[in-house]
Amino acid sequence: MALRPKPLIGVLLLTITGCLFFLLSDPNSSLGLDDSELALLDTFTDTQPYGTIQWPMNNETGFTIPELLQLCVSGSSAAISRFYAFDGPQTQLIGLGLANCFPIEIVLHPDARNMDSCSDIVHLIYYSAARLSSDYSTNKLMACPILFTPSPQLLETHQHTLLPFAHRILCKTKSVCTAAQALIASTPKASHIETKYTSHATPDITLLISSPQDQDYSKIFHKVDSTSPSFTTTLLNCWSKHPTWPVLTIASAYPLTETPAPNIVFVPLTPLQPLWTAQATSGIHILPSHISISLHTLNTARAASALTITLDSSLVREIFTDTVSGILQVLAMSVPDRRKLGKKAREAYDRDTAIYVEFVRGLRKEADTWISRKEFKSEL
Repeated sequence: MALRPKPLIGVLLLTITGCLFFLLSDPNSSLGLDDSELALLDTFTDTQPYGTIQWPMNNETGFTIPELLQLCVSGSSAAISRFYAFDGPQTQLIGLGLANCFPIEIVLHPDARNMDSCSDIVHLIYYSAARLSSDYSTNKLMACPILFTPSPQLLETHQHTLLPFAHRILCKTKSVCTAAQALIASTPKASHIETKYTSHATPDITLLISSPQDQDYSKIFHKVDSTSPSFTTTLLNCWSKHPTWPVLTIASAYPLTETPAPNIVFVPLTPLQPLWTAQATSGIHILPSHISISLHTLNTARAASALTITLDSSLVREIFTDTVSGILQVLAMSVPDRRKLGKKAREAYDRDTAIYVEFVRGLRKEADTWISRKEFKSEL
């Protein structure tokens, strides 16, 4: 991704981790920098180089979704919009992010940004002109509708101290909606909270790779998950005992054995291009079999049109239709049959992504309606 850096002052950092907040508030400008921000840049460019501002190569269309994903995952930008990103030390100077709000603000600490959380964020930025920030102000927190997007793990561990402040819980899966409704019912001062199913979106893995390649349904991919290392060990040992099985590509931070079997290869987790290429071109994905498997991981497999082998759980049943069970059954299938199931997975991915994009665009309309209220401007 080619970006043009310009010096910029630092941006205020406040920390909220583990969830997303969409603060619907009054913008001073449309999508780019307004006059006050430009004036500040002119003032501090030469004398106070606390950071940089990154501009997209095409100022009319802004960053692409793959570019936004890279900006978000890097965790270095204090604020990201479709048309610029603040990058540099998180220094409290003048509260630049507080002085000028977008219709939709997303607040997430840079340390909490990863492929999972950024997958939805980049679609919000791209389709609704939202801005990802690292800060919020108390008066915004009290005056603006807070839309809370919890993960299943967050609900399971009951880390919901901010729940009473929420206006609505946005559920990426129906199972999360069910869990959220139960949590609301058992939480004091939370009866006012609504739940809404939004569907979900993950950037298309086939568009992230630098050179498109055909899908190979004789290639098998597995990515190591830190929460279930024993599964990878079991898979590695099993594959080593069957040298006639197809080549298994394992994505890992380091090779898990010095002498892998001839049908086992390793790909590093960074840089991202080799990893993304392995994911996008492998026709079969074996995912970690544990209850906390992420929605992003499942969606990436669907985007790749992959036939997926994973744990039978409520989340998996909501995302996939089980027609074949087990590695041996999958290996016994013909390549055309594998491709047919992979095509169905991709169709489901496209359908759910379209539902989420429609929700995001509707959210922007809701934000515009909210900020048009006369009494709202006096609340901030």
